Amino acid sequence: MGGNRLAKMIAMVMGELSWRWVTAVVAVLLAGVAVGSTLWADAVVTGAADVTRRIQRDIGTNLVVLPKGTDTAAWWLRRETTGSLPQNAADRLEASGLAGRLVPLVRRVISIDGTDVLLTGVGAERTGGRRPVFAQDVSNNGAVVGATVAQALGLTVGDSIDLPGGPTIVADVLLVQGSVDDTSVFLPLAQAQQRLDLDGRLTEIEALECRCSPDIADPAAHIVELAAAAVPEAIVIRRTAAAEARRKQRALVESIAEIVGPSGAIVGMLLVGGLAWLNVRERRSECGVLRALGWTRMDILVVLLGRWLCIGVVGAVLGMLCAVLLSDSMEPRWWWALAAAPGAAVLVGLLPALQGASADPVEALRE
Repeated sequence: MGGNRLAKMIAMVMGELSWRWVTAVVAVLLAGVAVGSTLWADAVVTGAADVTRRIQRDIGTNLVVLPKGTDTAAWWLRRETTGSLPQNAADRLEASGLAGRLVPLVRRVISIDGTDVLLTGVGAERTGGRRPVFAQDVSNNGAVVGATVAQALGLTVGDSIDLPGGPTIVADVLLVQGSVDDTSVFLPLAQAQQRLDLDGRLTEIEALECRCSPDIADPAAHIVELAAAAVPEAIVIRRTAAAEARRKQRALVESIAEIVGPSGAIVGMLLVGGLAWLNVRERRSECGVLRALGWTRMDILVVLLGRWLCIGVVGAVLGMLCAVLLSDSMEPRWWWALAAAPGAAVLVGLLPALQGASADPVEALRE
């Protein structure tokens, strides 16, 4: 008996959808627009966030870790440090979560034929498995020379350059960088450490700070606290302007995501809800006939909500297909739409359905 009633209800839902196919198609399109616009907005905002992250990353590092006691004025002028750091300081910083990327370095100002040059040893960039972007490319085939140094000393690829510990070949000459790199000569870290008598030591570590939570009121103090716990023998210089610009841009992108994504869904739900009210008003006489034929309020409610469940399912599939066509990808997290859209359609149709199911059969038939 129950199976017959269920089959009859399903048949009623299908019959009602085919009978009032115009409003059903409009409702499906609205549900599809709501789902599609939400997913497409999610794809756009996610893509924008990824591009923003890469642009911010390519601006450069914003933390410098130096040996404690270093005169920061002298460091800014000539990259001179007092003492050095143990090489495992980079390991400790990486484990602390202080920085998402870091590059261990040794730097010393040397003189070559009367020209001051910044000899820089570059270690492997710690990236957490991502593509390295900050460490200057160096090889064991010779030195990489900055543009200003090459011009001042008349150096080209293949020439010999006199460095502490003996001459080496110029493996590459950089284009103008517009930074301290122009006055630098780069070697692999181990080679530079040996030439500068700094085996197992670092003079500085450049890093890109971790993504601090928006709840942290003072990121600079938070960074200093983490650094003091991980490397107590070091001090940290934070390039505040670059760091805060990154932080504010991330917050802006996240706030846009919170607004844009739900907006399409809310508008779509409101429109579908309006259609649900109109549909129930048009069907009051039908509800009265069903009540007169012995259908209970629950039976009518199930039929009315079944309509919106079907509309939500079809609209979700349609919206997902449109989002995939527009964004050229299917994000794994989008599958929630197959449950959320039917649920939302039933939710906005619930109050109109309750009103229709509760209609007095005598009054409904009189209308």
